[in-house]
Amino acid sequence: MAVAISAKIEGIRAMQARLRQINPQQNTRIIARSLRRAAGAIAENAKDIQIVGGGQSSKGLKPLKHRLTARTGRLRGDIGIDTKLLPFAVEVGVQKLVYGAVHEFGGRFSINSYKRRTPSGGTTRVRAHTRTYPARPFMQPALEAIRPKFAGIVREEWKREAKL
Repeated sequence: MAVAISAKIEGIRAMQARLRQINPQQNTRIIARSLRRAAGAIAENAKDIQIVGGGQSSKGLKPLKHRLTARTGRLRGDIGIDTKLLPFAVEVGVQKLVYGAVHEFGGRFSINSYKRRTPSGGTTRVRAHTRTYPARPFMQPALEAIRPKFAGIVREEWKREAKL
């Protein structure tokens, strides 16, 4: 789930002059650290703000129409950062669970049969079925929440590298 972020930086001429004094390896570090920090903030926002509920109190939580609700925490736990494309890009999103994309964009999802524990301690088999889910984005709103902060993150990393 790749997402592009662009930022307008004010005082660009002064920054460009200073960046010319920094060697290309330092520029790469600035961008890579900025992307890592922004990706971490996006992942944290998706887990802590965009997904509603979680923990024991969410066991009986009914799904909401336009917000994603957590009952088990598996999806929240699978949100991660892929840094293979650094220093030029970073991917933030659900790493392994296919149904993350179904929740983000909406669509059909097939569930294989599985065993579920009963309140009495036994197990019962749940039959395979297919369901259609509405789009309940949690990654895009997280990106939108962090996007305005990206220029500040780059500026902080630039100052850190320039030791200002």
